[in-house]
Amino acid sequence: MTDRAAEIAAYLGALAWFPQIVAWIWRAASRAALRVRTAQNIQIGHGGLGGVIGLNVAVSAERKDALVDRVHAMVVHERGDRREFVWSWATENQTEMRNDAGERVQMSRTQAVLAIKVATIALAERYIGFQDESEVGGILNGQATARIAYDTWTTAGGADFDVFLRTPEADSVRRDLERAFHWQAGRYALDLVFHVVGGRKHVERFQFNIAAGDVERMRSNLGRWDENLGALLRGGNWPNWEWAYPQLSRR
Repeated sequence: MTDRAAEIAAYLGALAWFPQIVAWIWRAASRAALRVRTAQNIQIGHGGLGGVIGLNVAVSAERKDALVDRVHAMVVHERGDRREFVWSWATENQTEMRNDAGERVQMSRTQAVLAIKVATIALAERYIGFQDESEVGGILNGQATARIAYDTWTTAGGADFDVFLRTPEADSVRRDLERAFHWQAGRYALDLVFHVVGGRKHVERFQFNIAAGDVERMRSNLGRWDENLGALLRGGNWPNWEWAYPQLSRR
C-alpha cells in the first residue's frame, strides 16, 4: 500500500469513529430531562405530624440517567395561604405474589427517601409522602418534650394515661396539631418540583379542589391526638386517619 493509500485509509477509519465520538460528547455535555406522570388523584390529610400529601408518580429520564435528590410540593390556596411540603418517605412496589388462598399480594418497601435514580430505559415508580416543612419540626419537638415528661411521670408512679393527657406537656402536643391545621375549602395550585443533581429543576404544575366536607373530615383527625400520642409513648395501634382524595388537573 502506498503512503497516499495508507493516509486515505487512516482518514476513512477516523471518519467511521466520528459519529460515535460526537455521540459520546453529546451525552457527556447534555443534561437529563425528566418525564413525569402522576396518578389522577392526590391524597391529602392531617395526621400526627401535621399536614400530609401523598402522590403516586412515575418518572423517566431522557438523554441520560438522572439522580433526583429532592422533591418538594408548593401548595398555594386561592386566598393566598402558601405551604411547602417536602418529601419524607417513598414506597416502591417490588413484586407481586400469591398467598396460600390464591390471592394476589403486593410486596412493597417503604423507607425514608434520600434520592431516586431515574433511568432512560425504565420507569421509576414511587408513592411519595410529603410533610409540611413549616410545622413538622415544632410538632416533633413537642412530642419529644412529652416523651420526657411521660417517662418522668411513670417513674414517679403515674399509671393512668388519661391523667397524663391533662398535663401541660401532653396538652401542648394537642395545641401544636390544631395550630398546624391549614387545609381550607377551595382551589389549590400545586407545583411539584424535582431537584436533579447536576441539572435544572423540573417543575410539574397542577391544581385541585377541596370540598368543605373534605376539610371537616380531615379536621376530625384532631380528635385522635390522644390516641396518636398513646401509640407514640406506649406503643400499640396508630389511629386510622381520615383522608381526602381530590382529583388533579394540569394547569
